[in-house]
Parts: sequence; C-alpha cells; structure tokens
Amino acid sequence: MIVSANGEPVKKRSDLVAIIYQFRPGDKVDFEVIRDGERKQLTMKLGRRG
Repeated sequence: MIVSANGEPVKKRSDLVAIIYQFRPGDKVDFEVIRDGERKQLTMKLGRRG
C-alpha cells in the first residue's frame, strides 16, 4: 500500500494520480509504502504514460 509519494500523503487513488501527474517520464519519485506490515522507503523512476 502506498502511504505517501514525494512526501505528500496518499489516502486515495486520486491523491496518487494528482501527485504523479506533476512529474515527467524519467523523473524519480520517493514513495513510502507498507509491505508485509512494515513501512519502507522506495525511489522509482517513472515511465511513459500510456
């Protein structure tokens, strides 16, 4: 589950979409996720929108 993207809280899908649309393909975005009951920090490089 994604709980934040680039420091912005993600409470619903539309929050995530609004954050991602601020970036371009190739930009890196920091995410905080809950995976297997633990919070983890990830950085992902965005691909093209399709």
